[in-house]
Amino acid sequence: MSTSKKQKQSDAFDALIKQARDLFPENAPSGLIQMLEVMCERISEKDLEFFDANIMMHMAQSHWDMAKCRKKGEPELKIYCPDMDKGDCRKTVIDIVSDDVAFLVDSVAAEINKHNHLIGILVHPVLYTKYNDKAELLDISPVSGEDYFRQAHIHVQINETLSEKSIKKLEEGFLKVLDDVYNANKDWHDMLDKLKQSSEELNSARTRRPAAEIQEYCAFLDYLHDNNFTLLGYREYHFDKGKDGAPVSKTVKGSSLGLLQDDLTPAYISETQEGLPRNMQELRINLPPVSVSKTNKLSTVHRRVPMDCIAVKTYDKQGNIIGEKLFLGLFTSVTYSRSVRDVPYLRKVVEDVVEHSGFVQGSHNRKALRHILEKYPRDELFQIETKELLRICQNIIRLQERQRIALFMRKDPFKRYISCLVYVPKDRFGTDLRQNFAMILEEETGGQLSNFYTTLDDSVFARVMFILKTSQKNPKKIDIAKIEHRLRECGQTWPEKLYQALAEAYTDEQHIATTNMRYAEAFPVGYSSHYLAKQAVFDIEKIEEALKDNSIVLDLYRPNDVLEKCVRLKVYHVGSPITLSDVLPILENMGLRVIAELPFEIKPNGGKTSVWIHDFLLETPEIEGSIEVEDVKKNFEKAFVKIWNQDVENDTLNRLTLTAGANWHEITILRSYVRYIKQLRFSFSRSYIEKAMTDHPEISRMIIDLFKNLLEPERNTKNETKLFEDLAKPVLDKLEDVISSDYDRILRSMVGLVQATMRTNYFQRAKDSSAKPYLSLKFDSSLVPDMPAPRPFREIFVYSPRVEAIHLRGDMIARGGLRWSDRHEDYRTEVLGLMKSQMVKNAVIVPMGAKGGFIVKTPTNSREEFFKEGVECYKTFICGMLDITDNQKGKKIIPPEKVVRRDGDDPYLVVAADKGTATFSDIANGLSQDYDFWLDDAFASGGSAGYDHKKMGITARGAWESVKFHFRLLNHDTQSQPFDVCGVGDMGGDVFGNGMLLSEHIRLIGAFNHLHIFCDPTPDVEISYKERKRLFDICGGWDEYDEKTLSAGGRIYKRSDKMLELTPEIQQRFDIQKQKVPPTELIKAILKSRTDLLWFGGIGTYIKSSKESQVDVGDKANDAVRVNAVDVRAKVIGEGANLGVTQLGRIDLSERQVRLNTDFLDNSAGVDSSDHEVNIKILLSEVMTKKEHNMDLKARNKLLEKMTEEVADHVLRHNYQQAQAISLAELQARENLQIQEEFIQDMEREQGLRRDIEGLPDQETIELRIRTGKGLTRPELCVLLAYAKISLTQELLESDIPDNPEMAYWLIEYFPEILGKKFEKEILNHRLRREIIATMMSNSLINRMGPTFLKSRMNKTGESINDIMQAYLIVRDAFGLRELWDNIEGLDGKVVASVQLKAMREIALLSEHAITWFLTRLGREMDLKKDVQEFGKGVKELSKDLDTLVTQDVRMSIEQRTQIGIKDGLPHDIAHEIALMPVLSSACDIIRVSGEQKTDLKSAARTYFELGERLHFDWLRQQARFLPHEGHWEAEAVSGLIDQFFGCQAGMTLRILRDVGGNNKKKTSLVDQWLDQHGNHIVQLDSLFASLRRTGTIDLTMLTVAEQRLRSLYGG
Repeated sequence: MSTSKKQKQSDAFDALIKQARDLFPENAPSGLIQMLEVMCERISEKDLEFFDANIMMHMAQSHWDMAKCRKKGEPELKIYCPDMDKGDCRKTVIDIVSDDVAFLVDSVAAEINKHNHLIGILVHPVLYTKYNDKAELLDISPVSGEDYFRQAHIHVQINETLSEKSIKKLEEGFLKVLDDVYNANKDWHDMLDKLKQSSEELNSARTRRPAAEIQEYCAFLDYLHDNNFTLLGYREYHFDKGKDGAPVSKTVKGSSLGLLQDDLTPAYISETQEGLPRNMQELRINLPPVSVSKTNKLSTVHRRVPMDCIAVKTYDKQGNIIGEKLFLGLFTSVTYSRSVRDVPYLRKVVEDVVEHSGFVQGSHNRKALRHILEKYPRDELFQIETKELLRICQNIIRLQERQRIALFMRKDPFKRYISCLVYVPKDRFGTDLRQNFAMILEEETGGQLSNFYTTLDDSVFARVMFILKTSQKNPKKIDIAKIEHRLRECGQTWPEKLYQALAEAYTDEQHIATTNMRYAEAFPVGYSSHYLAKQAVFDIEKIEEALKDNSIVLDLYRPNDVLEKCVRLKVYHVGSPITLSDVLPILENMGLRVIAELPFEIKPNGGKTSVWIHDFLLETPEIEGSIEVEDVKKNFEKAFVKIWNQDVENDTLNRLTLTAGANWHEITILRSYVRYIKQLRFSFSRSYIEKAMTDHPEISRMIIDLFKNLLEPERNTKNETKLFEDLAKPVLDKLEDVISSDYDRILRSMVGLVQATMRTNYFQRAKDSSAKPYLSLKFDSSLVPDMPAPRPFREIFVYSPRVEAIHLRGDMIARGGLRWSDRHEDYRTEVLGLMKSQMVKNAVIVPMGAKGGFIVKTPTNSREEFFKEGVECYKTFICGMLDITDNQKGKKIIPPEKVVRRDGDDPYLVVAADKGTATFSDIANGLSQDYDFWLDDAFASGGSAGYDHKKMGITARGAWESVKFHFRLLNHDTQSQPFDVCGVGDMGGDVFGNGMLLSEHIRLIGAFNHLHIFCDPTPDVEISYKERKRLFDICGGWDEYDEKTLSAGGRIYKRSDKMLELTPEIQQRFDIQKQKVPPTELIKAILKSRTDLLWFGGIGTYIKSSKESQVDVGDKANDAVRVNAVDVRAKVIGEGANLGVTQLGRIDLSERQVRLNTDFLDNSAGVDSSDHEVNIKILLSEVMTKKEHNMDLKARNKLLEKMTEEVADHVLRHNYQQAQAISLAELQARENLQIQEEFIQDMEREQGLRRDIEGLPDQETIELRIRTGKGLTRPELCVLLAYAKISLTQELLESDIPDNPEMAYWLIEYFPEILGKKFEKEILNHRLRREIIATMMSNSLINRMGPTFLKSRMNKTGESINDIMQAYLIVRDAFGLRELWDNIEGLDGKVVASVQLKAMREIALLSEHAITWFLTRLGREMDLKKDVQEFGKGVKELSKDLDTLVTQDVRMSIEQRTQIGIKDGLPHDIAHEIALMPVLSSACDIIRVSGEQKTDLKSAARTYFELGERLHFDWLRQQARFLPHEGHWEAEAVSGLIDQFFGCQAGMTLRILRDVGGNNKKKTSLVDQWLDQHGNHIVQLDSLFASLRRTGTIDLTMLTVAEQRLRSLYGG
């Protein structure tokens, strides 16, 4: 070490001492300071790390205090735990002050080691102290002086904090050791004198032994006296005879010294802690004059080993043995290292052995014998008899010729121990072998290993001496040959053992040889030392299995040496070790706790890879009783492998393999139910649900059995209810024993789920006959317990470790997309909301709404892997649904194989693309074809052989119909006039891209997607359109937009940037004050900007009501950019994408005069197009089966392509009509609010409509709107329109209307014209014939007559839907309304949209009246064909000549109305037709009257209209219409009164024609003639009318009286 470094250490040490000194109080005695300095002088600078100032201070204080009060010969001891200045780990300090004597430090250290404490540092300076006569400490000095004596100071630090109990135990041990050390030192010289004296006495005694022998003993005693024996104790014994003549030994009083000083402590310890028994005493007396033995007492002084005992006999003058002098101590190390020739006593033993051997002087054997004796364990040489030693040595010599394991055993004469000398060939010796030998020796001798010594030198043998303590009372019978055999067997090399085991296990010699060659050296030492070769043979089979399949292999077993609650598991893994962190969770979830693990790497010879064996010791703490391994072994191992391979999920349900005897496939049933019930927002956590099941394994087993028995394909019963009740009864009875109410609820829910399960693919098998890796469950949602509303019709849940998926259907015939969901916790909630939206969206098409969603559960590392995994999960989802769905051949239903159908026939399953699955339709159709599913590639619309929505732009075009309609109502033509647009999406997307190309006059000022923000403050319309078109064609994002084409200040920003630098133009256009804003602020500004149109073409919800929280919206990804509806300044909103705005947000916007519908209405064209595709493919599949049509797949696809535009026209027509229908409903919203409220209430009862979910106002809000004269908003009316269509479609399907042959034309009109011409027969036999007809009829009636028309007519007339539908068709066709509707719609862009709507409303009013008339006043059953023909002819005739048939006043009214229509922009013909509508309301009455009286139609019409003028019927009806009515009943009364006036007028006309029609000889007015006949009545009526006209306010009562008077006039 450099001088500078030494100096630094010295300085640091001095500083530390100074800090310690400063910790003493100011008045600290100088002696204390001196103690610190002197103590520290003895501390090495290298030991500085063990000290801080605090410890130094405590050390000095402790030693000073003990030194002050200590008396000479009395040690002082203190054990304490000091506080550390540096915050290091705490320590325990031992301070001792004692006389400086020999062996003190060794003995103290040995005592600490005895207690298994680790010494950090031990410092033992020797100080010189001076005391006065009063034993007061005067001075301390590091050097000796006059009147100073040596004093030992010991400071020990233990690197742990001891408990009080441990400290007390340590104190007791130290006090004993210190006392023994003191006594041994005190009597040292006396004992040494006794040893010398013994030698002299023996030399002069008459011993009756050869003099040479006695001289050797005396020489030995002199050798010991010459510092070759550490004397620790001495005692003299006198031998005598007891009363029974037995020899006894008595301690000579006052003779004991050292450790035996008290005359009481026995030197020879027996099991009873007393002296030697009689037989041992006899043996003792008969020992030679000097004998050496080992005691079974450990030395507390110097070395902690058994003490050596030197016994010297004493003789009387006659040479009789009269006693014994006993010396206890330890041979010094030189006695063990010297040659035996230099140690008296031993040299005599050696020479005797050599002489008795008979070996020739100078021979090899004689030299070998001497060498053996030289190396022989020295302690044994002192104690062993010559004959026995010779025999052993001769055997050792023979070992050289044939090397093997040999055992040489000697028993202690006093039966205290057995010494076992084992010779082992050096190449086989190792620690493990030595330990195994010790175990064998302990087992066979019944002893306990107390010590061992190993000798490894130049010999070919390793020599181990084992000392085993044995029982003196109950010694075990020892078979030395058996022990030696066991040792040899244990010492065999592993290849030898393995070969022997293989030979016992197999008979094929070649296999034995090959296997032994491959595995002889494959097993590591750790394995071979732990297991028998027989076990290795079994493991080899498992290893070969693992290598063959390159998979994990298991072996669950219970060896005999483990507790009842324990088992062992071997895991065989190829290539690499398995990490404990991978295995522990699996085992813990299976109810096992890992206690220990033994890993071994096996390297087969010639193999390319190794195999790891992990042997786990497992405990079953949570399982009552012991596991019958054989009962669970197969299920457990299979389940573990499945979990390891991620084919089964790792959760606590897996412990049912051990507790319920369930296999992995059965547990999957319960796991699927658990995962499903959590999607129902079940209140308990998944872990809690699982615990309920694992805590009740018997019930879980019963639920599994219930599921299997209920859905077993081979069962025969057809009474599902009784079957379930019978099967479930034992489970329900058992549930009565469940104490926890929570657990009871959970388990009963599981039973309920089994009951609700209609189908499963559990019993189906894969191609390799194994169980399918996924489970499909079909539920009847109405039976599912605790399911929150709304409940679907049916749902299919598909579960696997890779994917979870749900498919919800609103009805038997339903369709909807499958989406790739990212909402793992509540994907069913997401799908349920979408299904409800799909229900209302699908109101325009044949199927009801459905929706599916799946989540990908396997983590991936890249986008490519993620997509690939998503495709596989999608396939699993599709397969899971097809597994349990009926197939169909013609009209025959083909049930799926091995599936119980508890729900009857259900073959309709159609899916579509959705979020994340836009390109997956071909995949789904491919699987459909693999399953030979009847829908073939109609299963999933939009595939390569279907209609490409993006290419058609159908979704955007459909939504654009709504946009155009909104703008027409604002008197703006989007196709010819520029308008500003902001949007969500990019030109590469379907809806946004197509939408932004639907007008060349779009000024796109702002847009954003998930990556970029597009800003073009003042775009050039033409340039902007061309650039958007270019981007669309290359499917490019905003980053590919040519920024050179942007207007001044235009920019394209990245959303990933933290802050955006805005141009002044952007700031101005979007009303932003700051120049730098984060991307979220710019997006919000775009959403809130002054714009004509806000177009949603991308995923996400961006506008909400201020009444909603972000959580309510459920789209966390866009929380940062979402705005409130009150801040939106757009005039029109188009929702080409789903959920761009929340429903409450839409209502807020609509109330603020923003024009919008709902997403499900705007973007319904996509589903409509898909539905057309599916139904056309179903039709053409039937066509392809008929040879006469000669159509193959190629021809079919060509035909599909040819019809693309016609299908698009059909679809867009539906969108147009829906937008029109909503606008008409909005026009009449205020007056229809009461009936709409009743309709909502009906839908709540019948269809499960929920106002809160659909965003409809509650009853209180409705009443408020009625009072304030407000109606429902457009978004609310959209919901009503959809529900009206759904309800009507369902009711039509329940009726026989679709089966009426006269309804067939609906079916023909549904399909493109070319199909109707070529395949009419097939169309009329279409598999969805009834559904298509019902849907078409429902859409027609609701679009034209409004959502509440059906409800109002049923209330008014009490007639059935069948009759109302028939009346509607008669009126529509008889009045030629379809042509008139088309003519009005043809005026789009030519007249103001509001004018068109008013015209449509006039037609609706006429239709409503006429339909009511057919339902109430036709007077007979309706005949569709006849009535259309008869009334159609009459209406046409009346319309043609109406101007000549009405009165002058009516004619003038018609002309005025016609002129108003012309002025509004209507063509004259249409204006005139609309003007005739109020008059034509009477057409049905006139035609009926004419028919009944067989009178000329024109004559009947003249009479009718003349009567109306003469008796003021038109005026009365007009007065009735103007009557105020607050409540529903008043409105009903007014409506009824108007109908009564019509009826009264028709009745009176009929009476007139009957009374005077045939006798009109005067050729005058029939009305006048008839009235003249009733002059008195007419006078009264004229008076009544005059009075009514004079009245300022006419009420219902007055008009009712007038109606009664009129009716009495003709006797009605």
